[in-house]
Amino acid sequence: MRAFIFVSYIGKITVEITKDVVVDVIAEVLELDKDEVALDSSIVDDLGADSLDLVDISFSLGKKLKIKMPTKTTLIIASELCADEKAFIQGGKLTSAGVDLLINSPSHYSQSEIDVGMAVSDLLSLTTVLHWFYLAKDVCGHASQNGDVLLQEYVEQFCVSRDIELINVPA
Repeated sequence: MRAFIFVSYIGKITVEITKDVVVDVIAEVLELDKDEVALDSSIVDDLGADSLDLVDISFSLGKKLKIKMPTKTTLIIASELCADEKAFIQGGKLTSAGVDLLINSPSHYSQSEIDVGMAVSDLLSLTTVLHWFYLAKDVCGHASQNGDVLLQEYVEQFCVSRDIELINVPA
């Protein structure tokens, strides 16, 4: 019995998600020294990432951690699943439900970072190394280890808890 357990354990090699792992991956992708990447660094404004870098960071984190990072944002998934197209965003700005959705999301935005009426286009500038860590950690901890599944389930649960009607819910 012990040999079987040992073999099973060896067969499942995983990388522990730590803040250092996320910092290392981001530094490598952006060709920066690790000491240039702080947890509170904005990925775009402070570290200079562009949209292709964000895709590369997501892919590299997934590869390193043996997970699938999300291919869509929480707000995009919410807009696809929610019957009320203005539940989370009105006129390009966050609603109170949009703020709550992001604060409670796997990215763990804080109340001090986002507010009702904030332009959605400003969110990318606010996304930090720490947000990437929280997201990767939640994906690692999810049964599927699939970020798209994690975010879809999160949005569905959020909408149900707020009596927001859902449409287009994949099986």
